[in-house]
Amino acid sequence: MKFVATIFKLRSLGEGAVTQLMIYATELENSLLELAKKDEQQQSRKIGVYTTSVKKTFAKTKNVLKLLNMPNQEFLDNFSNFFEDAT
Repeated sequence: MKFVATIFKLRSLGEGAVTQLMIYATELENSLLELAKKDEQQQSRKIGVYTTSVKKTFAKTKNVLKLLNMPNQEFLDNFSNFFEDAT
């Protein structure tokens, strides 16, 4: 997802930037889910797959943002808790 890729390209984040990015991510997720609800009756199976994908993608995005908002040691202590495949 381009949103997460862009976050990784940032050199540093100012105070409050991670919080604002979390707000943007939540708003974008809600907008995408609302969009799916409008067409849900016509294509319920496809919408279910779409909704699951959106929720999963944004869960990962929010986890990255939560990690970025942690102090260094807390980041290291919690990294593997946020990602199943982290070793």
